[in-house]
Amino acid sequence: MRLLLLAPFALLLASCDLDHLSDANREFEDFSYDLPLSATGRLTLDNYNGSVEITAWDQEKIEIRGSKYASTKEQLADIRVEARAVAPDQVTIRTVPPSERRGNTGARYTIRLPRRATLERIASSNGGVRLDGLEGSGRVQTSNGTIRVGQHQGTLDLSTSNGAIEIRTMTGPVTARTSNGRVSVDEMKGALDAATSNGSITATLLETPPDRPLRFSTTNGGVEINLRQAPRSEIRAQTSNGGVTVRLPADTNARISASTSNSSITNEFPLAGSDSSVTKRRVEG
Repeated sequence: MRLLLLAPFALLLASCDLDHLSDANREFEDFSYDLPLSATGRLTLDNYNGSVEITAWDQEKIEIRGSKYASTKEQLADIRVEARAVAPDQVTIRTVPPSERRGNTGARYTIRLPRRATLERIASSNGGVRLDGLEGSGRVQTSNGTIRVGQHQGTLDLSTSNGAIEIRTMTGPVTARTSNGRVSVDEMKGALDAATSNGSITATLLETPPDRPLRFSTTNGGVEINLRQAPRSEIRAQTSNGGVTVRLPADTNARISASTSNSSITNEFPLAGSDSSVTKRRVEG
């Protein structure tokens, strides 16, 4: 079963992480912390500029490595990195900027923590965030950077701007929000709520839950959804200035809601149900 919505192709704005653009003109200083953290502990990280990489391991501690950077040695000395174990199950990390101006300053982090730990909040800007191998819930926010997730189990809330969101091999519900960037999801089991502007959405879902709708919304970009198993919940897709393609197994019995503006809709299969309808810019059924 295939649903195709046709619309003009929109220009996608390319995005890049700004963290590494000016290394030649920066001063650097490395830092290192090792703190206890229980197997199901919690991490909070507030970083104002710079990339963050978080990977899993099977030890009850957190390993924090990184480097702070600035345009001058004076600014570098004024940046503080604070890492504290505030409880056996909670670690907080904070990058404190220079007192006068932030300018070309920040910090990069490479972190290893217990596999089932919770990411209460990971916040940065002007740098990407990467998660790999974790099995806990998490909330991640950045700007001017890409969020990449691999081999994850657990609920995720992801948000960026001027950057993409890329997810591969995921089990659990995901909310993904960006602007001026694409959302790309592959080999996912779970409910997906994805929204962007000036970017495309592509998703391959292996399994979906019965109790949560699948939502896809974009402007100035296309949407392509591939479902390997018949969905058990409603599918909602909305776009403007972009095309939408939904590929479903032949035995699918699910409600589909698709709408577009500045385009037309081509429906390649019959819709069942007394409340089904097809118009130039909308499909319900």
